[in-house]
Amino acid sequence: MDKLKQALKEKNITFGTKATLRKLHQGEVKEVLISSNCPEEAREEIKHNAKLAGATVDELDIPDSEIGMICKKRFSVSVLSY
Repeated sequence: MDKLKQALKEKNITFGTKATLRKLHQGEVKEVLISSNCPEEAREEIKHNAKLAGATVDELDIPDSEIGMICKKRFSVSVLSY
């Protein structure tokens, strides 16, 4: 939860798997947060690309719907990065 609050203070936050992967390929991500119920295939792809990009990956114990509410979004958020 502390990591999520810290992430929300960042100016350049990215929501979603595809957008996060794109930013990882560009080397613009330092940390990735993954929800507890993120699909396994997406989770593995994010972890692999984060390792290549030198970014940190944190797996939260919070489901995507709750992360969406905390971020004040009207949709579920399974992956976010900054």
